[in-house]
Amino acid sequence: MVDQQALFLKLLDVNHGRWRVIARSYAAEDSEDLFQGILLQIWKSLSTFRGESSSSTWCYRVALNTALTWRRADQTRKKLLPMTGYAADVVTRTSNAKSDSSNVFESLIATLAPTDRAILLLALDDVSYADMVSIVGSTEGALRVRVHRIKQQLAETAKTQNRLENDDGL
Repeated sequence: MVDQQALFLKLLDVNHGRWRVIARSYAAEDSEDLFQGILLQIWKSLSTFRGESSSSTWCYRVALNTALTWRRADQTRKKLLPMTGYAADVVTRTSNAKSDSSNVFESLIATLAPTDRAILLLALDDVSYADMVSIVGSTEGALRVRVHRIKQQLAETAKTQNRLENDDGL
């Protein structure tokens, strides 16, 4: 147990920033809850780590899988328990308090499919393509093409949003 705790604390020290970015990208206003879920899942899964990849790569995969599961469950929760009234107003006000650059980045990332979002986060975190292959499960060449296409898609989306904002301001 002591070894597991020491390993977990080491992984937390090295990777907590990455895990927070994943949580913000997939859960927005519930990012702290998702972050705690990621921590819990990594703790529970430590006994299954076989060392076939680096510990950081393994953690990335666990964090992304946890985020994807969270997102699916969150969509189901929102369908079954829609927020109305005061709770919805509080969430809206909290979301509007974020910085403009954070909102722009989050809105751009929100346009991506979950797998593309994961690939973009890996690329932004300077994860090597070899490590991306073991996390995402694709070929290196396919990932390079996909990263290029994701960048193009984001650039187009940003241009479109910019045009719409400028048209609204007239």
